Amino acid sequence: MFFVGCDTGFQPKGAYEEKVVGYCILSNKWDFTIARVYSTYNSTGIDPLENTTDVPVLGASVTVSSGDSVFTFRDTTIVRKDKSRYTTDIEAYVLKPFAVDVGQTYTMRIISQRFDVATAGISVPDSGDYIGTVTSNDLIGFVFHVSLQAKGYRLKFFIEFESAGQTFRKEVPQHITYYVDETTFGGVYPRIERRSNTVFRPLARVATDTAYFDVFAYSTMRANIFSSYSNPSFRQSVLVITQVEDNLYNYYNVANAFQDEYVIRLDEPDFTNIPRGHGVFGAFTEQTFNAPLPETNDPFGRSNF
Repeated sequence: MFFVGCDTGFQPKGAYEEKVVGYCILSNKWDFTIARVYSTYNSTGIDPLENTTDVPVLGASVTVSSGDSVFTFRDTTIVRKDKSRYTTDIEAYVLKPFAVDVGQTYTMRIISQRFDVATAGISVPDSGDYIGTVTSNDLIGFVFHVSLQAKGYRLKFFIEFESAGQTFRKEVPQHITYYVDETTFGGVYPRIERRSNTVFRPLARVATDTAYFDVFAYSTMRANIFSSYSNPSFRQSVLVITQVEDNLYNYYNVANAFQDEYVIRLDEPDFTNIPRGHGVFGAFTEQTFNAPLPETNDPFGRSNF
């Protein structure tokens, strides 16, 4: 009788606590860095997407430091391309010029009147290195060193060629998902993967990894170039290696963990390295290496492969 008389309704909306939200990604790919600082908001219902008002934290002091060097961001406004939800432009903070040193440790600090001081630290991955290429009848493997400061990596493979006096690059997929002819096909392209530590070199602070591509995918792209360009002259392979440090790797994988049409769970977990807040302070590096084109047999039977 006690339980029958109890009237406790289900409340899917939990207690609200205002917290700072910070986003900043460092990279040697750019000569500047953008930081975005916001606060959490309390929606009136259970759907947070019903909120159509942006909540930036203005007038904050945002700095990035490395050793004795401290770099201070200034206010900026970024044009918002998609205004279907938020109609105002993006209020942010910018540091320009700013060159990220690979292998270094950085600390971000956010000071505002509304929140406690928020700090976060990261280590930018050190330089990687291309080692060589191994081939078999079915696979092409690019062997390279990855910094131990990187938790994940991605290697993209481009064919560089000349046609009509111009230089072009075409990216090679790792696998072909369907094939009609050399101009109609589908491919799977590299994504961020976990560093595997196949060969461990602690003194050099690097691990050795290998990124594999199907020979058929490589042959398909070459055939595509033959069909699409006038008298192409193949020059070299161009390899772009991206290394991602721990926090950005974790944030990326948690944010994309359940983007799967076959998954039944609807909740989306969260990751942050901002103490007493939300968001992420992370880093990635990007390097480009030139290499000879792989020597393989052409399944299409061309003699000039």
